[in-house]
Amino acid sequence: MNSIIAYRLKQQRKFLFFYTVFLFFICCFPSIAFATELEDSKPPIICDGDRVEYLDAEKKVIGTGNVVIQYEEMKLTAQKVTVDMQTRKAQASGNVTLHQGENVFRAENISYDFEAKKGTLINAQVTSSPWHGKCKEAEQVSENEIILKNGYITTCDKTPPHYSLKTKRIKIYLGDKIEAKNVSLCAGPAPVMFIPFYTHPIHDKKPEVTFLPGHKKDWGAYLLTAWRYYLNKDQQGKIHLDQRQKKGFAGGLTHNYNFDKFGKGLINGYYMQERDREKNEGMHAERQRYRFQLRHKWDIDEKTQALAEYHEFTDASFTKDYFYREEYEEDPQPKTYLSLIRANPNYSLTLLTQKRANRFFDQTEYLPQASFNAKNLKLGTMPLYYKGEVNIASLAKKNASSGIDDDVLRLDTYDELSYALNTLDVVSLKPYLGTRQTWYSRDSFGEEDINRGAFYTGLDLSTRFYKVYEVESKFLDIPIHSLRHILNPIINYEYIHDPTVSSSNLAEFDDIDTISGESKMKFSIENKLQTKPDPDEILDLATLIFGTEYLFKPEQGSELSDITADLEINPSDRFLLESDASFDPHASKIKLANIDFVTKKGEDWKLGIGHRYQRGESNELTFDGLHPVTDKIKLHCYQRYQFQTKDLKEQEYGLSFDLHCWVADLNYNESDGSSFWLTFKLKAFPETPFKIGTTYHKPKPTVETR
Repeated sequence: MNSIIAYRLKQQRKFLFFYTVFLFFICCFPSIAFATELEDSKPPIICDGDRVEYLDAEKKVIGTGNVVIQYEEMKLTAQKVTVDMQTRKAQASGNVTLHQGENVFRAENISYDFEAKKGTLINAQVTSSPWHGKCKEAEQVSENEIILKNGYITTCDKTPPHYSLKTKRIKIYLGDKIEAKNVSLCAGPAPVMFIPFYTHPIHDKKPEVTFLPGHKKDWGAYLLTAWRYYLNKDQQGKIHLDQRQKKGFAGGLTHNYNFDKFGKGLINGYYMQERDREKNEGMHAERQRYRFQLRHKWDIDEKTQALAEYHEFTDASFTKDYFYREEYEEDPQPKTYLSLIRANPNYSLTLLTQKRANRFFDQTEYLPQASFNAKNLKLGTMPLYYKGEVNIASLAKKNASSGIDDDVLRLDTYDELSYALNTLDVVSLKPYLGTRQTWYSRDSFGEEDINRGAFYTGLDLSTRFYKVYEVESKFLDIPIHSLRHILNPIINYEYIHDPTVSSSNLAEFDDIDTISGESKMKFSIENKLQTKPDPDEILDLATLIFGTEYLFKPEQGSELSDITADLEINPSDRFLLESDASFDPHASKIKLANIDFVTKKGEDWKLGIGHRYQRGESNELTFDGLHPVTDKIKLHCYQRYQFQTKDLKEQEYGLSFDLHCWVADLNYNESDGSSFWLTFKLKAFPETPFKIGTTYHKPKPTVETR
């Protein structure tokens, strides 16, 4: 009995032992697996070379001879590398190169932490396109930031570089920007300029500092400078410091800002204490002249947008005198306004306030104007459509030449019904009826409570034909797989009954107030030639449009208006033929004709010929050519010939020299006077050049490609 009990106790002890061991493995196995998983979760360091040793006790890998280390997206090559597999730190020497994405670092030796992506580089070269840097020591302090100590940066890839920016400390934010202080701009080894603070976005194509010296009759000798600053991608601008011999010193600020939630805009200011020596025989009579501008755009949501502009000048000719080509030609009289627009596919709602900010301009003020516009709303199941507009405005016409102003309250409505008829799927017929009703608080004679009505009707007729020609060919390196000719004739008839109140009795604020009775028919026909370079693309090879209007005037006799023609052939960037013309059928003469022909091959060569004709005023022929003389030199020629006076109105000749990282342009121009200038452009930053000896003049009608 005792032996049986002893046996059972022995069996129980075995069971308890194995059960305990089993529980131990059950409890411990997940921990072992988890630890393995944690160890394996780190990206592996892959080492290859002529000879690779693994020191198990020290957990180190030593590679010698053409060593290549791979870790995530990084690749390190060297002659000797020691890697601590636990800390993931490496020591590399001998022609060390580290690739991190598009950035390349080279050094004599590197101490690098792969996991933290930090390290120290001795006698380093850094490339972050288009920039190249060289320094005694570089320190990568994070994945996207590296500091160069006692070195330079440049966009020139030669050693030594043709130019460089030297300083004791340069920060490169990889893929973002470059920052440096106390910078010396050097041409070769010689310093030519000191820059106290330098910031440049990596991919920005504009230079940090620009200088435009030259001479102009009204200004005398001048030097215009612009110093760019870059606080961050949302706050940046230029500081302008200008000196003109006959006008004195001027300065300004152009600041671009962007607030993600509240929109973006521009603040622009320019001030000078102007003096004029010529008019005062050496006397320095002075006066203040300035301009201040603000533009803001705010996309409140997907359907709502706010726009605002403010423009203030000391006098009407300020922008004409100092910013003729940059601003005056584009908009000689900019308006100050604030607008709020709410729009969707069916309607738009606009609130506009427009106020005159400069008393020397004639301007209509809207204080304010609210407009509602409904767009082609379908009524029921029939193809019947409605569109309408309602606007109410407090208007004031401000006159610069006198203190007599016109003001009025106006409520205007326009309602239109149209019916869309599509027959045979090729003809579109759309008759419409409309009425405009307008209330004025008073007319131009002071009579109050004026109601004006006008009746509209009309018809839009269009059709479309096409024919496909099976053609397999090639034109200007463009594969042509069949040609399609499209013919689109359009006829529009519009009739406006004489308004119940003549426009001569109303003050003129905008187009609403000048409505008069008329009856006219408009004809146009569009020809288009298309091809398919590939199955998913349609390319317009050529477009030709003819158009005219026929005015019905029972009392004065009906008449045909000018016949217009527009032609555009622009199959690629290599070729452009563009022309527009206007023909007077009563005089049987051409009133206006312009034609431009351009063919080019990249930036290597270009040939442009243009003709400008306006009856009784001008008849000019222009020639613009660029041709390579050698691999490094190009010849440029521009001429403008006036047939009426039989002489060259303008000539310009130039040579362009390729200086590796620079392009130098030597130019001579003769028009009203003679001018000579030399332009240097960095290839990495071609948008704004450094100019020497340039003069301002009106833009020539040169031929430009689209």
